Amino acid sequence: MATTLTNTTFSTTYKDDLCIVSFEAKSPMFNPQGTLHGGIIATALDVSMGHLLHHKMLPGATLEMNVKYLLPITEGQVRCEGSFIKKGKTIVFLQSHMYRDCLLYTSPSPRDQRGSGVAG
Repeated sequence: MATTLTNTTFSTTYKDDLCIVSFEAKSPMFNPQGTLHGGIIATALDVSMGHLLHHKMLPGATLEMNVKYLLPITEGQVRCEGSFIKKGKTIVFLQSHMYRDCLLYTSPSPRDQRGSGVAG
């Protein structure tokens, strides 16, 4: 599956209980400081978690999401990996990490996890 945003294709693939969203970081996505905009990063992270939830279970909605920006991204292929933390009856906790060239660029803290409500 592919989604286009700012003339960039977000590619989505699945591997076991993992959703991988990848895209090329390009200048239309950059902030005035010349790095990948935090909103683009948050969107890609959210897509990786939401698509995993929908692919493996049911559609849901983001209840809360926190992002820790560790390093700036100025170019290159970027990969987000969404995975499950805990599956409850009505709420599912997921996490996503962003990588570029095997380096971690974003991370949730242990208490900052995304909950997605699942209709049941």
